[in-house]
Amino acid sequence: SQAVVMAAATEAVIRALPAETVRRIKSGQVITDVRSVVKELVENALDAKATSVSVSLAGYGFDTIRVRDNGVGMCATDVVRCALGHCTSKLAEMNALDSLATYGFRGEALHSLCCVADVEIVSMKKGDKFATKVTFGKDGKEQERKEVPARVGTEITARNLFKCHPVRLEMLSKEKQCKADFSKMHDIVLAYTLIHPRITFKLKCQPERALRRGALKTIREALDEQYGPFVTKQLQEVDVTNPDGKMRITGFLPKPNAEPLSTVMRRANDRNFLYVNQRPVDIPRVSKLVTAHLKKWFQVENRRYFFVLLNFSIAADKLRMSSTILSQAVTPTAV
Repeated sequence: SQAVVMAAATEAVIRALPAETVRRIKSGQVITDVRSVVKELVENALDAKATSVSVSLAGYGFDTIRVRDNGVGMCATDVVRCALGHCTSKLAEMNALDSLATYGFRGEALHSLCCVADVEIVSMKKGDKFATKVTFGKDGKEQERKEVPARVGTEITARNLFKCHPVRLEMLSKEKQCKADFSKMHDIVLAYTLIHPRITFKLKCQPERALRRGALKTIREALDEQYGPFVTKQLQEVDVTNPDGKMRITGFLPKPNAEPLSTVMRRANDRNFLYVNQRPVDIPRVSKLVTAHLKKWFQVENRRYFFVLLNFSIAADKLRMSSTILSQAVTPTAV
């Protein structure tokens, strides 16, 4: 009847999603591929003051991702809590966001990772007799805990990545896509090795190329080891502070008399390293701005990219970079 039809038309159809569904959707916003997992775990290691970070992958990371560091480690209670949602050691209250100096929130990334993989953490603090090994469920809660012998630091293992997301797994695990994603992941680890020369990095993923970087003293030494002195001799060191003192830029740009120019100019954009407070960033607007100034300086009009490594040191409460400030700061005539 007409009354039944009208009643059905006015019946509410929007309902709250179950908590498990919400967790899976939110996790997909943080953990989008293997590269994002490695990035989050490496940043956790750096926040833990590690001087050695090892990354190993099996099956391009879809079978296993393991990141081991020799940082400060965690006590048993923190190991259990670290993968719970909205739990972190890096933020106590909302106002602290304005002065946050760490790379990220260990708990939020690990909680998201638990939703899309089988996660196991082994961690030990200095002075403890044994390490704590915890296996986590999809909700970030412990499923199993035990004491094991280990070294000071943390080892995080993620297995069966995206097993519960079959469509995404099928799309990302194709060989061509795996190779492309590994290349991006390799580049992000390389970026960290250059900006943190005093830290030992290892990256292993059969059959792809490995990356191994021992501890060095300076960024120039890291550049020399990666690209050779013939190339890096064509780079000049940069250290510029903005007139208002709100930003300092350090790093390397091509020398005005670089010869041959091909040593500092390439068709690919694989030697363009930009950082904000030593965090690798991909900000096309800033990259284009730097490239435009260098093209003008070298009087180059073709589609080429320059060898650039710049770190923008900015106070945490002033992380709004205006293009005008950046334009003034990276103009070659200023350096």
